[in-house]
Amino acid sequence: ESLGSEMCKETNIQVGDTWRINIAAAPAALYEQEVTWTSGDSSIVQLTDSNTSGVTITGLAAGATTVTISTPSGLSASCSVTVS
Repeated sequence: ESLGSEMCKETNIQVGDTWRINIAAAPAALYEQEVTWTSGDSSIVQLTDSNTSGVTITGLAAGATTVTISTPSGLSASCSVTVS
């Protein structure tokens, strides 16, 4: 089940830059669960400081990947990230 496309927007950053992906429109139930943030390619972006309100990404190498938030109950949402 999806958390909704409104939660994450496409992000473009430069190599070496950091950016905070903040969840824009999370259902209240999300804040009552532990969440996991994952990167489709950890050689492109590094994820730090993750919690239910968002995650900080750092551009490591040029490319495109997806950053996904998921919950133990099966809710998820993905954000497209391009690093140049």
